[in-house]
Amino acid sequence: MERNETFSEEYISRISLTSIELEYFKKKEAARRTNVYADILRAARDTDHKFSKNSPFLPLASSTWTEEVVQRVHNQLWKLDIFNYTVPISVDAYAALAGLSANDIENCRTAARNDTVYFPVGRNGLDADFRPLDKLERGECPRKSLLYQKGIPKSPNDLVELKKLWNAGRPFLKCPCTGCEKNFTWFDHVLWFVIGNLDKLYSLAPSDRIRMLEFQALLHTTRKKAILAQIVFIFMREYMLRIVHLVIQNKRITAEELIDYENFKELPFVLEFTTALLPNSTGIVTPPMLKELPFIL
Repeated sequence: MERNETFSEEYISRISLTSIELEYFKKKEAARRTNVYADILRAARDTDHKFSKNSPFLPLASSTWTEEVVQRVHNQLWKLDIFNYTVPISVDAYAALAGLSANDIENCRTAARNDTVYFPVGRNGLDADFRPLDKLERGECPRKSLLYQKGIPKSPNDLVELKKLWNAGRPFLKCPCTGCEKNFTWFDHVLWFVIGNLDKLYSLAPSDRIRMLEFQALLHTTRKKAILAQIVFIFMREYMLRIVHLVIQNKRITAEELIDYENFKELPFVLEFTTALLPNSTGIVTPPMLKELPFIL
């Protein structure tokens, strides 16, 4: 479902443009859509962060910056040219939306420390009755999506593989089609888009209040596991960013020094992530395999 138009078709029809006016308007509208996307690509490349131009794959954009920029692509965060952006929703906000308890959040924090992935690729994905993504944007796969989580790539040896490190543990939606790449989208990107388009996705609801209640009912029930997986990833990303900043501050830091840093000791996620980030360091204990445990609900 595209939201790139400046005015709705209903509005355009109501003002009764002539054929010449309509042709002119459509050309201008097409130019506006192109300019909006071009502007956002420039904005994505020209962030104020001092490392963005040399290392655009680093997940260092602030939530405030992301929230401002995503409005310019009509809440379709997947249209930005950097793969690693997350939506500006905090853990507390996720907890409020899904009715989570303090114990739920602590379990997520423990899962992040222990490098726990609940829905690894290659296993059965979570079927939470997600909408096919072609309902959100034309051209996507029409089959119903399942939710999976990214693992930590083993010994990434180029920039493309290294970029995937920053999404370790991240939940994403993917159709069940073999070899189909049209239906891969981060779960939080879809969630943000849905929040911004409740009037379109719940068009039969009589009011905005009912739309939000209907949406939250899904998050409290069938989508709760997806929200928990997203929170686990947020805590994993916090560890990643701490490691990134340590590497930026000291480019000669070793994996052993990172693993031994303050409260990083004996954390399976830090060990696994650091070993993948700095694979040529010596003296590191072979990291444990990703744990694949059921949710405790």
